[in-house]
Amino acid sequence: MVLLCASRVVITEVMANPLGTTGARFPEDRNEYVELYNPGTSAVDLFNWTVDDGDGIDRLIAWQDTSLLAVNPTLLLGATWLPPGGYAVVLDSEY
Repeated sequence: MVLLCASRVVITEVMANPLGTTGARFPEDRNEYVELYNPGTSAVDLFNWTVDDGDGIDRLIAWQDTSLLAVNPTLLLGATWLPPGGYAVVLDSEY
């Protein structure tokens, strides 16, 4: 948490352990996310930041799957920089 405060990035939303059956391809395993917001005046590089829920540690990397562009062509892929006033949604790689 200290790293988030020092870097001026705020956690604005969390979906943890949604109801559903556990295991691969089931809602509880796949539908978790964290939304981040940068209220600062400088961009922040999120590369290699970690999210830890006590069950596992996930390292942040850039999303590369271009299939999401068919639904939302304005998404920024392949980058880990969070611009000032920008939001990022952190998803599990199984999503």
